[in-house]
Amino acid sequence: TIACYADTTCLVLTKADYNKVLKKTHVQQMGSDAPWLQKLEASCLKKKDKRTEIDIDNLHVTLKSVKFFKQMKSELQIALCKCIGYLRQKTGSVVFRKGSVGDLFYIIVLGVVEVVIPD
Repeated sequence: TIACYADTTCLVLTKADYNKVLKKTHVQQMGSDAPWLQKLEASCLKKKDKRTEIDIDNLHVTLKSVKFFKQMKSELQIALCKCIGYLRQKTGSVVFRKGSVGDLFYIIVLGVVEVVIPD
């Protein structure tokens, strides 16, 4: 379930239109071999206590570009970069299921997900 906690304005696109117009092109353009993604992955895959200042900077560039984090002080953003993890999911895999314990905060930096609500 996704609920609005404030007045919300959305642009909408039907799944059929998305699939017809954007899906294939969007996924091809993003490419998982982008240099920035390789840096991000390399930084995240290191043990948290082994990350260098360069690793933290790589993560910080991504984190501060996310709207949710933009208003936070830089010190707080950097603190989050020191403990942030990494998860790569294959096409068709489930990130989490309805009823799962919500113990992770997901920031989608590349890819396309869909909210599926079972009957």
